[in-house]
Amino acid sequence: MSAPEPILVPPPTAPLGVAQAFAKTRYMQGDLLTLLYWRGSFWSWTGTHWSALGNDEIEALIYDFTDDALYRKPGGDTVPWNPNARRVHDVKHALKAVCRAPEELQPPCWLDGRELGPVVPCSNGLLAVDGRELLVHTPLFFNLNSLPYGYDPRADAPAWRDFTGQLWPDDDEPPAVLEECMGCAVAGKADLQRMAAIVGPPRSGKGTIFEVIKNLVGPPHTVSAQLSKLTDDKILVGLLGKSVCLIPDMRDAGRNPQAVAEVLLSITGQDDFTIDRKYKDPYFGPLSPFIFTASNELPSLRDASGALPSRYLPIIMTESFLGREDRTLRSRLLAELPGILNYALDGLDHVIKTGRFTEPKVSAEAAEDLAEMASPMKRFVAEHLAVMPKGGDPAEYIEPIADLFNTHRAWSRDNNEKPISRETFGQRLRAAVPTIKRSQPRGEGGVRIPSYIGVRLLRRETETARAKRHALAKLNERAGGRVRVIEGGGDDNDA
Repeated sequence: MSAPEPILVPPPTAPLGVAQAFAKTRYMQGDLLTLLYWRGSFWSWTGTHWSALGNDEIEALIYDFTDDALYRKPGGDTVPWNPNARRVHDVKHALKAVCRAPEELQPPCWLDGRELGPVVPCSNGLLAVDGRELLVHTPLFFNLNSLPYGYDPRADAPAWRDFTGQLWPDDDEPPAVLEECMGCAVAGKADLQRMAAIVGPPRSGKGTIFEVIKNLVGPPHTVSAQLSKLTDDKILVGLLGKSVCLIPDMRDAGRNPQAVAEVLLSITGQDDFTIDRKYKDPYFGPLSPFIFTASNELPSLRDASGALPSRYLPIIMTESFLGREDRTLRSRLLAELPGILNYALDGLDHVIKTGRFTEPKVSAEAAEDLAEMASPMKRFVAEHLAVMPKGGDPAEYIEPIADLFNTHRAWSRDNNEKPISRETFGQRLRAAVPTIKRSQPRGEGGVRIPSYIGVRLLRRETETARAKRHALAKLNERAGGRVRVIEGGGDDNDA
């Protein structure tokens, strides 16, 4: 095998020119650059997707390029470039400018700005979901993952249909929402800000579903994480560029469940993270994996604002196959991945057309339970406070903070909730009822009394009145606050 022909490059004193020669020689497809520097990392196009290059890897590539290179000295002689640590570092630093991509890029997206709707990268091409048209792979599509199998519009999945039919024998809504989530995962669609919460008894099929999801998007594009570790930068770095995050046990949130809840809210909300990375520039930007959680019971992460439960898509399973497991099921399901993809694409179509996920009826009660478990303060508010409606009279909705706090302390004792300080009470009450305001009206003798305007205690409310108030609150929630009660006007004999 003959040695490679030496190439002539700029001298070590011109690292920008060397970086340009490196990119042009090693990373060009036609007139398209196949090496990008984006959000603190180098990314190279593999032919089906863009893959991150480690710090050592990019340095090794520069060493390899410059090891056989020559440069011309001022006198006209050509001499070996002779790479060393300092010279390679300078070229790598200059390469960031040569290959820099805009920070605001959010994959999957087109580098030339075209709009084709959701695209699913498969091994045999780029599948434009709208119309199911298969396009040729191109580095113009900035995607960080691709499916490890080809798209086949005729592929079916009878084992998958039988499996979901056994899990939910009398209900087609849970498998529908599961396939909608899977479709969003393969297409990188995270704008609806939801995550799947699969809940069921042992041996109910949760592990099999996770195995299918992992192989549907491809194991390299999947991360399995412990819930309690989600606050660790090392784990968060591992989520960068992944399609799916699998959390196999939602029961252990560790010592700081509030911080874990905030991370889940930030991931699903597409908020920006600042993550320190060893030997790399810090990453700044959102993390976009679709999150699937599993548990034997409903997750009970505490979130005073009540926002986290609204992000869950509860998928409830009631059947257990303990003692009657099908040992061949997983292999049969994994043989049907192209067919399962077609079901996932159908689910994705539904999400795109309706702008929402299917909400199974069986999950409605679970969603309410999640909200109550996540925010005890919201439960306290619902049981003991009247919140001022829009347009209400503030004079009728004012309560001393001491009375509110003492009532909450007694409620916590009765409900086996951990007691909290007065300051924490104020923070959580504001999170649960953002409309309240602090005030200090004068009481008897002119003494100022620290109070909240916007709520009042329900000291003497009857059960009938409370039921009416709860019903009206639910109607207002559904109708956007437009419901009001008109007293009177009926027959005297009306019940």
